[in-house]
Amino acid sequence: ASPSRGSARSPTPSSATANGVARSRSIRGGARGALQRPGAGASSLSQSSITTEADDDARAETVALLDDLKERLHKAETASEQFQKQAQVLQSRLDDALSEQGKLEERIHESDEKVEQLQNEKRDALRQKREMETIYEAERSSMTKEREEMGNREEEMQTIIQRLKDSLSQRSNTDEESRLSRRSNNSSPSLESSQFAPQSGLSRSDSRNNSKLVLQKDRLIESLRLELAEAQIKLVESENMGGGRMQEVERLLLEARMTNARLMEDNESYQLLLSEKTLAGDFSKSEFMGAASNQDALSALEGRTAAPSLADELSGAEEGDSDNSKRLEAELKQAKDSNKALTLYINKIIERLLQHQDFEAILDQSSDFKPGANTQKELPPPPPEQASGESILQRAKSVAMGATRRPRPQSVMPTSQL
Repeated sequence: ASPSRGSARSPTPSSATANGVARSRSIRGGARGALQRPGAGASSLSQSSITTEADDDARAETVALLDDLKERLHKAETASEQFQKQAQVLQSRLDDALSEQGKLEERIHESDEKVEQLQNEKRDALRQKREMETIYEAERSSMTKEREEMGNREEEMQTIIQRLKDSLSQRSNTDEESRLSRRSNNSSPSLESSQFAPQSGLSRSDSRNNSKLVLQKDRLIESLRLELAEAQIKLVESENMGGGRMQEVERLLLEARMTNARLMEDNESYQLLLSEKTLAGDFSKSEFMGAASNQDALSALEGRTAAPSLADELSGAEEGDSDNSKRLEAELKQAKDSNKALTLYINKIIERLLQHQDFEAILDQSSDFKPGANTQKELPPPPPEQASGESILQRAKSVAMGATRRPRPQSVMPTSQL
C-alpha cells in the first residue's frame, strides 16, 4: 500500500518542487514586487507553508519507503543465509552420497571379482569332476576285468578240481577193481578148496574198504582245497611281486650286457695289440709263436693246464738259474696271453648264450627261476677230436697270424728232429 501511495504521490512533489522553484523565482520576483506592492505578502506565506507540508509528506514517504526496503533487505539476507545453510547441508549430503557411491562401486567390484573367482572354481570343479569320472570309469572297467579274470580263474580251478576228483574216482575205481580182482584171485583157490565160504565177511570188508576210501577221498579233497587256497594266495603274491622281480631281472640283464661290453672292449684291445705286433714284426719273434706257446694257448682254450715243453726243460737244465728266471717270465707272459684267450673264449660263449632267448635264465644268479635240466633230451653226437683240435688250432693261428700268413718258426724244427 505504501509503494502505491508513494508512486501516486510522487508526481505531486516533483510538480510541487517545480512549482516551488517557479514559486521561489516568483517569490524573489515577488519580493521586489512586495516592496513595490505591500498587499501581496500574505499570499506568499500561505504558499510557503503548503510547500513545507508537501516536503514533509514526501520525506515521510521516502522514510517509509526506506524502512520497507531495509526490511526487505533484512528478509532477503536471512533468506540467503538460510539458503546457504541449506546449500551446505545439501553439499554435505551430496558428499556423503558420493562417498557411499564409491563404497558401493568398490563393493560391486569386489563382488564381481568374487563372482569371477567362483566361476573359475566352478570350472575347476567341473574339470576335476570330469577327471574323477574318467578315473572312476577306468577303475570300474579294470575292476570288472579283474572280476572277470577272477571268475575265469575260479572256473579253471573248479574244472581242475573236478578233473582231479574224476581222476581220483577213476583211480579209486581202478584200485577197487584191482583189489577185487586180487581178492577173487586169492579167494578162488580157497573157494575151490573150502567150497564157498559165507559172504558176510566179504561184505564187512567191502564196507570197511568203502568207508576208508570215502575218508581218504574226503581228506584228499580237503588237502586239494588247501592247496588251491595256497596256490591262489601265491598267485596273488606273485602278481604283486612280479613287477619287482621283473625289474631285478632287467637289472641283472643290464649288468650282464655291461660285462659283455667290457669283455668285448678287452677283446678289441687285445686284437688291436695282436694286429700291432704282427704289423711291426715283433710278434713273430716273441716266444708266443713257438710250439710250446701254441700248445699252451690250445690247452688254455680247451681248459687244460699248460705243461712245460722239453725244450724249456733242457734250456733250464743247461743255463741254470738265470735261464730259469727267464723261463718263469716267459711262462708268466704265456699265462697272461692264455688268460686273454680264455676271456675271448668266455666272451664268445656269453654272446652265443645271449643270442638265444631261452638261455637268458642261465645268467640269472637266483635259484627261483632256474629251469630244471631236461633229462628227456637226446645227447648230441660227439664231434671228432682231430677236427675239433684242428679247428681250434686253426682259429688260434688265424687270430695270431692275422691276414698275412707267415712261415713256421725255425724253433720247431729241432723238436721234430729229436
